[in-house]
Amino acid sequence: MPRRKAASEVEVTELYSLPLERFTAERNALAKRLRGEGERERAEAIGKLKKPSRSAWAVNRGVRADPKAAKRLVEAGEELEAAQKAALRGEGKPELKRAMAAQQEAVENMIEAVREALGSEQASPATIDRARETLRAVASDEQLRAEFTTARVAADKEAVGFGGATSEVAPRAPKRRRKAPSAARRREAERELKRVERSLGVADKQVEKRRSGLDKARQDLEAAEEELAEAERQRARREAEAERAREALSALEGDD
Repeated sequence: MPRRKAASEVEVTELYSLPLERFTAERNALAKRLRGEGERERAEAIGKLKKPSRSAWAVNRGVRADPKAAKRLVEAGEELEAAQKAALRGEGKPELKRAMAAQQEAVENMIEAVREALGSEQASPATIDRARETLRAVASDEQLRAEFTTARVAADKEAVGFGGATSEVAPRAPKRRRKAPSAARRREAERELKRVERSLGVADKQVEKRRSGLDKARQDLEAAEEELAEAERQRARREAEAERAREALSALEGDD
């Protein structure tokens, strides 16, 4: 059982590495297979897995593309958390500033990994902004940190506390600076994202429907091929019987 559980965990991780449009169909197929194997509890858990948002999916792509940058972000988050606790005790203010700067740098390095993993066509400003906010939240969200480490982030997160603060220490080079979008532009981008995601959801359902139809057609084809093979076997047997009957008749005619 532990081996089977480990195998299904690997399969779950693989789900999050798929193109986003394939997630739902492949998740359902995995859950169905596990139910067929008697793993009903695990099948139910997998069937409830939430499809990642586009920006969460982008973060997962970045983790797989640059695991060293991902590891550094986790380490920077842990260092920031420790520095924050020290600061709350009235200790280590310089260390806190350095930790904030290091965490900000680690976030931007991961954003570069996300951009490279997505390519220019998919790396929209809205996706990148949401991914950056989720990456900032890694420092203060233990569950998110675990999801991030395994490249299984499912939802956008909002940074709180020092993890979401902008450090004034060691400002980034001009080429790294990006003007924050206005509230109106952000709302417009969010509306567009929701519209596209709704359309994508419809497309996912259509794909699942067509895939189910294809599976049934394949099953029908296999059944028809088996029926044809059986009919051909019957025909061969009848043809052999007919040949024997002709030979027997010829022998009788020869006796006459």
